[in-house]
Parts: sequence; C-alpha cells; structure tokens
Amino acid sequence: SFREVMRFHLADAGIGADVAENGRQGLELFRRHPYSVVVTDLKMPQLDGLGLMQQVHVLQPDTLVIVITAFGDVETAVEAMKRGAYDFIPKPADRGHFVLVVKRAMEHAALRSEVHALRAEGSGAKELLVVSPAMTQLVEGLDRVATSEAVVLLWGESGTGKELLAHRIH
Repeated sequence: SFREVMRFHLADAGIGADVAENGRQGLELFRRHPYSVVVTDLKMPQLDGLGLMQQVHVLQPDTLVIVITAFGDVETAVEAMKRGAYDFIPKPADRGHFVLVVKRAMEHAALRSEVHALRAEGSGAKELLVVSPAMTQLVEGLDRVATSEAVVLLWGESGTGKELLAHRIH
C-alpha cells in the first residue's frame, strides 16, 4: 500500500512511475527500461535495496538511486550513501519531501545527461576521417580500449593524428 501511495503522489506531481513488488521484479523492470531515477525500499524480499542498487549501477552507472526505509538509522543511511545512493529517506516519508527529492534527482539526471551530450557534441568538432582499412582497424581497436581502464601509449611522427586519437580514447 505504501508503494501505491507513493506512486499516486508522484503521479499527482506529474511524474510517471512504474512499480514492482520486490527487488527482483524491480531489476527486471530496470533491465527492460533503464530509468534515470530508481526509488527502492531497503528491506524487500528476494533482493534487498542495497543489492538492487548495486545491480542497477552495474547496468547503468549514471542512474540515481533513492533509498527509502522504515529502518532509517544513521548507520544505515551512511552505508547506503557510501554504496552510491543519491539520497536516503526514512519512513514515514513526508509526501512533499518525497516528491521534492524525486524531482531533484530527475533534474540532476537530466542535467547530467545534457552535460554528456554537450561534451560529445563538443568533441565532434575534431572529426576523425578514416579511409584506409588499416586505420579503420586501428580506430575500432581504440574504441574497444576506450571503454576499459587500460593505459594507452600513442607513438608516431608529428602530424599523424595522435592528438585526435587521444581525444577519441578519452
């Protein structure tokens, strides 16, 4: 009933929300639609809130997770925040505070997304033109390396495009 009341409060504020009965169902919903904000209870059957938050961050590191719980002592809040929670709300949650925290998280997620888009747009000014098959293969390899934590050394003569490749990797 608490879940439905909170969904109603969000809908009343113009925020659409999907709901799940437990952590596993919530994770399945998230896999089908990677939300920018997730609100989770701490104590749930099958998968608790901290476990759900961990899985969500593996799938989509930028997703903001708000933890809400009746077991709201300071140690639990600190642990949730250490593990990457955006915010922690103790139950019983005040309607206004709950909606405000969710709106603030949504705004934060939207701004973060906009920053990523602007950075990508800004880096597009240095477009890399690839013609030869060897260069195509090199760029494909660098794109794979760019998603890892590997250290890359670019070596070559002046004017061969090392700086453009470094920007692409970065």
